[in-house]
Amino acid sequence: MKPGKSARRVAGIAAAIMIAGCAQTAPFDFSDEISVTVTKRVPAPGEIESYLSDKPIDLRDHYRALFEGGTRNAVLSHMRIGLAAMQLGYFDHAEAAFDGALTRIERVYAVDHKAKLAKSKFQNENIKDFKGEPYERAMAYLYRGLLYLREGAYDNARATFLDGEFQDTVAEDEVFKGDFAVLNYLAGWASQCEGEHSYAEIFFKRARRHNPALRRPGRSDNVLFIAGIGNGPVKVGKGKHKEALGFRRGSGFSESSVRFEAQGTGTVAGTPATSVFWQATTRGGRPVEAILDGKAQFKDATATAAGISEFVATQSIYQAGLENNSDLLNVGAAAAVASIAFDLFSKSTKPAADTRYWDNLPDSIAVATTHVAGDLGEARAVFKSDKGSFSQPAFLTASTDSCSVVWSRSRSALSIPAIAPGSELTAKQKRKLRKTLKQQQQAFRAELMAANTISEDES
Repeated sequence: MKPGKSARRVAGIAAAIMIAGCAQTAPFDFSDEISVTVTKRVPAPGEIESYLSDKPIDLRDHYRALFEGGTRNAVLSHMRIGLAAMQLGYFDHAEAAFDGALTRIERVYAVDHKAKLAKSKFQNENIKDFKGEPYERAMAYLYRGLLYLREGAYDNARATFLDGEFQDTVAEDEVFKGDFAVLNYLAGWASQCEGEHSYAEIFFKRARRHNPALRRPGRSDNVLFIAGIGNGPVKVGKGKHKEALGFRRGSGFSESSVRFEAQGTGTVAGTPATSVFWQATTRGGRPVEAILDGKAQFKDATATAAGISEFVATQSIYQAGLENNSDLLNVGAAAAVASIAFDLFSKSTKPAADTRYWDNLPDSIAVATTHVAGDLGEARAVFKSDKGSFSQPAFLTASTDSCSVVWSRSRSALSIPAIAPGSELTAKQKRKLRKTLKQQQQAFRAELMAANTISEDES
């Protein structure tokens, strides 16, 4: 087997380092970046079973993934559970799951040891606690807002939709203009249901500015229909080091439009409100091919520096031998140390993009409003596809004194694996996690056990 490039570099300049042992060189301190092996705590006998005992049977695999995935995947697990629970009608579980996700999202800018670790150039992106891309965070707020509409908590609903619009504007290092039209539209709807028509006018106008198709609901409209269409975006790694986060459109669906039917409404055509895929692939309305990570440039730059330093070391030491020049020998020794250091920096840098993603989101969202004088009855959504039309029931139908909300989707939120794509770490990546993660994992499990009070009786 031929020696690797790093091994050849070390062998080639080791003699120079030994010769220049007395040379004055700047020390390289790697102490802040040394990875420590983490021993995964094995749950106590019956611990997981105790946690799952009061969870709905058809959600237990997802709750198990939440328990075992720990803080690293907690937000993603909560998002997936929340949407699946909404479809199944476990609204208490849905509320708790989205609250769990949003609480952690809102702590994303906290300055702590784990946050610093996540920003390190020497750690894989998927070791970070998942917080989601702007479109994913915005969608979490959207669904939590719908649950507030279900309860008639219109002020909370409006605030939540607006928080979602804010999440659409912020990324790790940049701020963009908001253009998530449906969130403004829903904030307007919550305001109208609450009787705050001046606020409603502001938000409806803002929604139309981003999507002219979203006309203002009639003042007497009291029913909101909303539906998810298709399968949501998929994250992929692009570039030389897979450092660029790219997106491809979800597959396995051909439906593109929806109409709603309910007792006393006839047929109401849905208006395309927001493309989730478009939101994933844009920043502030500006299309981006991929979201780059500066770690890739750092990795390439340090690799280049290592090569240059190796060349300088080799030439300087060779020339010093010919001229018996101790000063030139010291220069060569310093360059040799620098070459090894730069090479270690380059090899230690982990630029690969984090491709974990919320895999039961829709491709797009459609809305409609109308006025109904009586009971909605059995509402449903009828989706038009290349192969004809098919209907889905309303997974959420709720009415208050002022308004009703009906939510459906064309593709099941349950047709997903228990563990989200990209969530599993390799054995090597697991060894990169620090001791603090062990403590956080234990604290997270204790938190879940302490909060294990939700009843599975609601259907």
